[in-house]
Amino acid sequence: MSKAIDIVNKDTKKTPEPKPKNDEPISITVNRISTSKKDEEKTRSRFKGSAALKKIKNPLKSIKKIKPQKKSQKSTKADDIKDTKSAIESEQTTKKTRSKVQAKIANLNARTLQIILNILGVIATVLLTAIIIVLVIQKLQPEPISEDYFVSDETKSVIGMSTSGSTSEPSHIQTFVVYDFDGDNVVGLKTYFEYTDSEAAAAALERRKSQPEFENAELNDKYIIVTAKPESYQGLTASDVRQQEEAIKQFQASTKKDDKKDDKKDDKK
Repeated sequence: MSKAIDIVNKDTKKTPEPKPKNDEPISITVNRISTSKKDEEKTRSRFKGSAALKKIKNPLKSIKKIKPQKKSQKSTKADDIKDTKSAIESEQTTKKTRSKVQAKIANLNARTLQIILNILGVIATVLLTAIIIVLVIQKLQPEPISEDYFVSDETKSVIGMSTSGSTSEPSHIQTFVVYDFDGDNVVGLKTYFEYTDSEAAAAALERRKSQPEFENAELNDKYIIVTAKPESYQGLTASDVRQQEEAIKQFQASTKKDDKKDDKKDDKK
């Protein structure tokens, strides 16, 4: 029986020799294994690697643990993108709302301005119509008559007649007959009844308006003016009217003298 035994260097443990069976001769062949330093380093590095692997009990779990970290990083990136998107969208919405608010304010300002302009236009039209009405009334109303008008000149002849208290109204002061001339022709005749005031004149006209001689009568302050018809002065000339005026004045002067004489006689009595 023959057996081969490999003998390694000092460091290797010796295996016990097998006992011979049945006293058979045993032939032992010794094979020396040479180990170099490089082989030792390789075995050591392999051993170290295997020991490091043994330390990691479940490598798949460690890999699984690493992968969620990558996912969390991706999710954080996605969250950041979402946050930026939401921030941009919120800014855009705020800008839109601001623009809408500004547009509404502009519309309100335009509406209020339009309303104000409309109100001002209405006020202006009302004032304009009031001014026009006043001007029309002023034009329709005759010009006030001054006392200087009742003076004879080249264009007219004025014959004044005082009233007697027994036959006339107490408010009636005097009467003026005015002839208008155009050269030597008589072109108009008006009679002015003077009263104490405008109210007395209006009351007198109200009482006399039914009379035919007051048919064309009109009021001008404290005067009732009666315009004569053309046929009442046809054929008269300016010289004729002036002679009549002179005769009336002489008559009035004589009557005044007589009245004064009568008053003196009464005083003597």
